[in-house]
Amino acid sequence: MAHLDYLKAVLIAPKTRATRFNGRLLQLVNVPRLTLTTLAAHTPFEGVSLKVIDENVENMLTPETLSTSADIVGISAMTPEALRAYEIADMYRRRGIKVVLGGIHPTVLPEEALQHADIVVRGPGGSAWAQILNDFRRGQLKKLYDGYSMQNQRVPLQTEERQLLTSKSVYSIATVQTSEGCPRSCNFCSVKLLHPDFVRYDLEDVIKDIGSVEGRYLIFVDDNLWANKPYAKELFRRMKGLGKTWISQAPITIGLDDELLSLAAQSGCRGVYVGIDSVIEESLRSANKKVVDVAKIPEYIRRIQDRGIFVEAGVIFGFDNEDASVFERTLDVYDKTSVDSLNFHILTPYPSTEIRRILEKEGRIIHNEWDKYDTRHAVFKPAKMSQEQLQEGYEWAWKQSFSLGMIGKRVLHSGHPIYSAIFQLAGMLDHASILEEDGLVSKAVSRFVDKHLKEIPLTARDRNNVQLYCQEMSEPEGCGMPGSYFNEAHYNSRAWDHL
Repeated sequence: MAHLDYLKAVLIAPKTRATRFNGRLLQLVNVPRLTLTTLAAHTPFEGVSLKVIDENVENMLTPETLSTSADIVGISAMTPEALRAYEIADMYRRRGIKVVLGGIHPTVLPEEALQHADIVVRGPGGSAWAQILNDFRRGQLKKLYDGYSMQNQRVPLQTEERQLLTSKSVYSIATVQTSEGCPRSCNFCSVKLLHPDFVRYDLEDVIKDIGSVEGRYLIFVDDNLWANKPYAKELFRRMKGLGKTWISQAPITIGLDDELLSLAAQSGCRGVYVGIDSVIEESLRSANKKVVDVAKIPEYIRRIQDRGIFVEAGVIFGFDNEDASVFERTLDVYDKTSVDSLNFHILTPYPSTEIRRILEKEGRIIHNEWDKYDTRHAVFKPAKMSQEQLQEGYEWAWKQSFSLGMIGKRVLHSGHPIYSAIFQLAGMLDHASILEEDGLVSKAVSRFVDKHLKEIPLTARDRNNVQLYCQEMSEPEGCGMPGSYFNEAHYNSRAWDHL
């Protein structure tokens, strides 16, 4: 029963498979959900009590721990989080509490989501969430809200909205966004399903958002911060002197624009994730991606690094023209570069994407176990290799890339050895279920920290925590790091203070 004069609302981000090892070291490269703070900014706080829960940094909700005093609960879910989102939704609904599901997965599969929710939002959720709260007060809730058709007036985030999430977590990096959507149309990407148009935010609003970040470190979560070069250059000029250190996604071709790189570096850019995706040009063409001259990848990477910017390259395996030789060919290419870090993925046919429609038509989708749609599992039949070869090749690439020899080479050759070391360590921990099969994690972490993070003034307690993790990982069950080991942000802050 709603309290019409005072509404109790809860916003939830479900736990993902990627954070199943509930260890705080992983949060060196994890960031708080901008979705939660955005929805909080659209919440009419007068007469509304709002609680924000991020299961990725808090204990998972159970029937015993969830709040029964809430009037309405909003849950945002991407595809790999959908099953967990449904579990949470069902727990609340069994207690008679209204549940709203939104995000990309409910957007493209609203009928599925409605089996677990009272209300589903399709499209951008900000204005829809505010409308839902008003309709709840009036007793006029609808089952489906179309966020696309609503006037989504953007509300700049303020410090109090950010603190709803960050005050109780150990995240050391804030999130900022300058745009919605992406100007590209890659056939495997779901971004345009939620944001069909590419829209840039007003620069004044973006600077206000950056000003609401209390700490020094932030990540731009735009799919392509650099797409509009005049906009990006002006943003970087305005950020100069703000004392922020930031990272973002970027196209590898930013290495061609000296002025852009210089302004980015002066504004505090210290790292970029470049989605090169494949070293095989035909793979890029088949995905409707801009083709990159593979021979120039080493030059592009070095030009970015010359500005003091760390480079992590993203790789996707599983395109139709690729056979089982693609894994070794890819590592051979990057072995000739100075790339600081590599991040491998398996091509994943998310619902309603173009690649999904192609594979469904050809009968090549294996299952719809959504929690495995996380770019870590082969969920379709490749054209020129078996599903098993794709999965095994992906895991082989991770093991090769995170051998002690490769880690040492990248750290030593990096222009940012501390930053590189942090990413190598986080990558090892994030993929411990793969790497621990060969004992790589338990054998390497303590030696790795001693060798490559020795410049960071870790306390005896911090260093002991790492040793405890190594011991935990070496036990037969190979379980993850208990969250109690890292219940403070000491490790995070010391590491970032050296970037």
